Amino acid sequence: MNCYYCKKEQYDVIGTKNNCTIVQCKSCGFYYMTPYPTEEQLKKVYDIYDGNKKNLENINWKVKRFKRKLWLLTKFMKGKDFLDIGCNIGFGAEAAKSYGLTATGIDLSPDAIHHAKRLFPDNSYYNMTSGELAEQGKKFDLILCCEVIEHLTDVHNFMASIKQLLKKDGVLYLTTPDAGHFRVPKNFMEWKEVQPPEHIGFFNKKLIKNLFDDYQLKILFFHPMFKPNLRVFARNIS
Repeated sequence: MNCYYCKKEQYDVIGTKNNCTIVQCKSCGFYYMTPYPTEEQLKKVYDIYDGNKKNLENINWKVKRFKRKLWLLTKFMKGKDFLDIGCNIGFGAEAAKSYGLTATGIDLSPDAIHHAKRLFPDNSYYNMTSGELAEQGKKFDLILCCEVIEHLTDVHNFMASIKQLLKKDGVLYLTTPDAGHFRVPKNFMEWKEVQPPEHIGFFNKKLIKNLFDDYQLKILFFHPMFKPNLRVFARNIS
């Protein structure tokens, strides 16, 4: 199976977990699951996503947390149109609404979208992919994408859709586990973020930078993190 990131096919096997194999690309260093998750595996992950129940129990705290995140992000944006990719039950979009933004959320979990529409009906929510939304010609000033890219097998189509969805000078805030962080265990398979078939691709700062460069998304800065997580602010420069 070719690397999700660089498309090369040579890799070293790192280990197995949950009956899934994790490998590291010999060319670019990207860690990923092979073979791709089956439709049945993905259906189990997204039809009734396990995290929905926990998030429902902490919904008020989640909204407050995302208000804190968005306070800084709103300082970089120029318009009012906001998109949360992987919106879960809608707390990010609701936080955006509190800043006067026109908020949209998308998620692959129909259960999550059902809860989002029920809890926060003033925002727009859709059970669709970023590619499907981009095909509709939608454009946004600020896109939030928290802990999504590590779930994907086609990272390049995903980034192309983000490029299409962002207005010129629009801002992207993306987070993902950081496989290059000093706190990742020496035995990679012991890292808590290795959760196939849910988490299937693992980035580091260099890989994210190169990926953003490919799509002319200028990184403004990486937020310093003590835990192994990447938080990157970028602007669409073309």
